[in-house]
Amino acid sequence: MSAERWPGLAAELLEATGVDTHHEQNGGFTLCLSEAEFLDRRAMMERHHRDAGNDGFDYEMVAGAELRRRLPAVGPAVYGASFTPYEGTANPLFTLHALQAAFAARGGVYMPGRAVGRIAYEGGAFRVGTGMEEL
Repeated sequence: MSAERWPGLAAELLEATGVDTHHEQNGGFTLCLSEAEFLDRRAMMERHHRDAGNDGFDYEMVAGAELRRRLPAVGPAVYGASFTPYEGTANPLFTLHALQAAFAARGGVYMPGRAVGRIAYEGGAFRVGTGMEEL
């Protein structure tokens, strides 16, 4: 579900801050170095598929010649891989910058190095106390 929501978050951050997180969602492989690891990965991916209702989580298990056709640079120690179209990347530095800018624009105050003393929900908003000031 988080992978489905990332494009919206990236777009919202860009609109609110002008900062591009450089989010791309081109899919990705998770490599397995042994047959046992491959079979364990397949079982996990199948559980995700079932938990999502069998049509909400696409994946593919790839091994042998097909894996080497799709990933020509993969080394001989790689037995196989799983592929999902949901894998993606975002630049962590631009993402952090955008999140901090959006937080500040919405009235958030960044207070590094302070422990949270209390969190309260008051008047339709969360308020955080650091122990150094009252909420």
